[in-house]
Amino acid sequence: MPNGLRNGFFRLCQDPAAEHYHWPSALNPDYTPEKDAELAALYGGRHAPAYIHRVLGEHGEPENAVFPMDAYRDCVDPALPAVVVSAGGDLPDPDALPGPERPGRYFLGGDLGYARDPSELVVYGEEAPGKLAALARVRTRGLDYDAQSRLLAALDEKWGFSRIVLDAGAGGLATAHHLLRRAARLAGRLHAVDFGAMVDTGDAAPGVSPKRHAKEFMTELVQRALSARTVRFPADPERELQYSGHTFRCDARGVPRYSKGSDHIIDADRCAFFAWWLHCRARDRQAWAVPPLALPAGPDPPDPARPVPLPPPGSRGAPRAPDPAPRPAAAPPAEAPGCAILLGW
Repeated sequence: MPNGLRNGFFRLCQDPAAEHYHWPSALNPDYTPEKDAELAALYGGRHAPAYIHRVLGEHGEPENAVFPMDAYRDCVDPALPAVVVSAGGDLPDPDALPGPERPGRYFLGGDLGYARDPSELVVYGEEAPGKLAALARVRTRGLDYDAQSRLLAALDEKWGFSRIVLDAGAGGLATAHHLLRRAARLAGRLHAVDFGAMVDTGDAAPGVSPKRHAKEFMTELVQRALSARTVRFPADPERELQYSGHTFRCDARGVPRYSKGSDHIIDADRCAFFAWWLHCRARDRQAWAVPPLALPAGPDPPDPARPVPLPPPGSRGAPRAPDPAPRPAAAPPAEAPGCAILLGW
């Protein structure tokens, strides 16, 4: 029975070489309109995922789906180019990285990985106040923190991002500090967000706390844009596959727990929408929900590519002179041939 997940069964059903059999409940001779109305009421309506799966026998959307796919598909614009750059193991050539077609206001969101998980970087542009478009996506695998910071610095050279938000987990915070050391110009524009932290979202309804779980609030920003159709996506099959299979469950406290695994593009999108939201707060002179990273006080660490000058000999901090070479040990006197010493009483 279909369950809405984009798993192996779903892919098999899309394979034209496989034999397909579709047996909805309506083919049962004993199925009546009264029974259909009963099942529709039981499953929450004829548009509910459970009714679509169990009665119609169609894939539809997963139960507890995070994003409504009808709204997502309405936001897909085939005329918007799908710019995707993939690299594995080696840093992409800066000349091969995408760049803007015109000056504008751009935002970057990043979900960074290294060993098992890939890194996803997404670029959004503000087409009009409150309207965003997904303009580019960069996917890498196996890049260390230093290489990823160089990649982010190269992208910022081209786009001049208004805000950059990185997921602070899985090395994201370390990469952010590498990036800030490499490109001090990003101070004030670079944020690293812990998805499990609480953020102050500002004004809230009476009786509702303005503090929200970061990942839940970032997800809500994407959901709002989908519902209002204020975002444009290119025709990106991988992004659509991740959105369609993303589910959640609520824990004992009612906090949503999102499915893990194939969600790296979604996490990068969460960060990009949060970057745009932070920009709007800064524009309206509201307090920071997540302060930007800043360089710590003190001198910068030495550049390993530049030789460090040594202080003059004899001064404090100068290297100690090497110890003199030890004198060779004197050879023992040679014994006279045929001579022996006897000790005894």
